[in-house]
Amino acid sequence: MIYHGTRIKLKEGITPEQFEEALEILHEQGRSISVVEDMNAYEEYLTHPAHTRSERFAFPLIEKFEAYDITDDPDPDPEFGAKVAELQRRHYETG
Repeated sequence: MIYHGTRIKLKEGITPEQFEEALEILHEQGRSISVVEDMNAYEEYLTHPAHTRSERFAFPLIEKFEAYDITDDPDPDPEFGAKVAELQRRHYETG
């Protein structure tokens, strides 16, 4: 299983309405997208409409963004980090 997390810092001046809408969009993403089981599911997550909607709305509001991915695989692929980075790169190039 892959656990994907993000840390964000919002820009100064975000209105309470923008903040609430961003939270609702993120909650919807969590309700709509299932657990990320493997790299195929990770790619599906990246291209899921709920995920791309949250990116389109949130990115203009974000000052700083950090993402991290970990796996609980007892025998992890030594290329795990490189594979995740490649999926992310392709996603942002086509997004």
